[in-house]
Amino acid sequence: MQADSIIFSTSLINYHFTQSQSYIYTAAKLDNADANYQLFLLTQDELWLKKAASLNHIDGLYSWYSVLKAQNNNNQHVWLQQAINLGHKQATLEKLQLLVNAKQWQSAYDFQQLHLNVLNRLGGSLTQQYQQVQNLLSIFLDRSEQNKSPGNVAVTLNENLSETIVHKAIQVIPKLKCKITIQAIVESTALLSKAKQFEAALSRSALSDLSICFLPPQVTIELQIICQPDIYNRIECNLNQLAQTLTNIIDVAPVNYTHLMVIVDQGDANTRGGLMYLDKLDNDSVFIHELAHWLGLVDEYQLKAKQQQQLCSVSEAKWISPNLFVAPKKLNVNQLESLVGHKLFPAKTCVGSEFNAYKKYATPSFMEFLDLPLSSEYAQTIKQTLDYTKTLPVAMNFWVYYLNNKSRATEQSQIELLDIEYVKWLEVAAEQQYTPAMTLLAQRHIENSQNTDAYNLLLESAELGNVNAQLLLGHGYLDGSWLPQDIVKSAYWYQQAAKLKDPYGLYFYAKCHEMGWGCEFSLEKALDYYQQSKSLGNKLASKRLNALNIPL
Repeated sequence: MQADSIIFSTSLINYHFTQSQSYIYTAAKLDNADANYQLFLLTQDELWLKKAASLNHIDGLYSWYSVLKAQNNNNQHVWLQQAINLGHKQATLEKLQLLVNAKQWQSAYDFQQLHLNVLNRLGGSLTQQYQQVQNLLSIFLDRSEQNKSPGNVAVTLNENLSETIVHKAIQVIPKLKCKITIQAIVESTALLSKAKQFEAALSRSALSDLSICFLPPQVTIELQIICQPDIYNRIECNLNQLAQTLTNIIDVAPVNYTHLMVIVDQGDANTRGGLMYLDKLDNDSVFIHELAHWLGLVDEYQLKAKQQQQLCSVSEAKWISPNLFVAPKKLNVNQLESLVGHKLFPAKTCVGSEFNAYKKYATPSFMEFLDLPLSSEYAQTIKQTLDYTKTLPVAMNFWVYYLNNKSRATEQSQIELLDIEYVKWLEVAAEQQYTPAMTLLAQRHIENSQNTDAYNLLLESAELGNVNAQLLLGHGYLDGSWLPQDIVKSAYWYQQAAKLKDPYGLYFYAKCHEMGWGCEFSLEKALDYYQQSKSLGNKLASKRLNALNIPL
């Protein structure tokens, strides 16, 4: 009986618990932090864990943070910070990873420097995780130093790019093996298999016989910094930083591929020009859908208003892509079917605008629903209409980017740097025989009195069917400003553009016949070509017909 009346002091209870783990419940109730944490481990009762954390048990703090994190509790970071304050290694790494994932690069760097003594003592898998974070931070530091260079305001550029590896590659790389050559870049080694998966998906599809090649995928961890979802959760990369990465970091020169596939951890898939964005969750159907954009097809689901303005606003009923016919709402479907010669079926592309969109087939397609496979009908449509010369190479994405930035730049040094990039990417696309790029580059040569270079580019582009190149040759031979004047050659190139039903080609070839410039003098033929030009919307032809007193 006497033993029952014995009351141990708090210090004695703690002593016995420390020595033998006895009196654990009593010790816990007497606010022993370790006892509370041990009871949590034994019972999984989170009340003991919360109390252990409240008593500043270092592992209890991090464990309680993890519980609150799983619950999306707003107070989670308070407990994480206290664990960091007490030197908890995993908590310190967790905070650093959170800052990096949020792309708060400067804050992450500052935090790393403040806690180096803890981070440098990590072990096991934590060391590997920390190494990955260090790699990303080193990229951030490189970019920061680059940003400090004078003369760079809107865009950061490498001033040594006037002698680029791209120019060297243009001189030595043979013609591309395939009409479309895809370079996949991924943000981690774990995503290499994803790139291979998409390549295999193409080889199994009905499009496998197209002239499309894949180069070996490249791991580019910089993507973790330069690519992130936009406000609509679509993947988007900083094009300046992506361009610098492509030219300075990965082993394959840009002239070796026409299209770029970027695969990152998360974000919605989308395609812009020659640039395709995918994430680790995208399946083969999503890839084939995005590939179809490269091959000329347009989405059949309702587009956003801005996209509708670009695609749906037509002056007259016409095919805007191989799979979609668009017309003003005032025209009924019977009129349109009579115009195209077959049945048309409603598509949702332009819903909400002043225009209607129609497709060739009644059944739902992979251009509307991403989980549907590519049908034989759509595969056949692609093959029948595909013009490889009109597939936009990724080099033109970068050309447009630098052109737009150059037009907004105010400082001469910045304009000159942007001009280097602008020309570099134009040269890449021209080397790949993208005829609009060849023609644009030729015009630049004309401006710089590099007439031989201009002529060679225009001649190749014109022979490949580019009407702008044909017209420029026609103009050059007609006025003799940069080519020897030769009205016969001038008429020939106007005729080539007219054969392609270009409204200005028809107009200038009509002018040749009207004036007898290098071709048969024939008012009858002139009027015919003027009428054809007018029917295609050329107002110059309408004015000329009016001047000749021909009824409009």
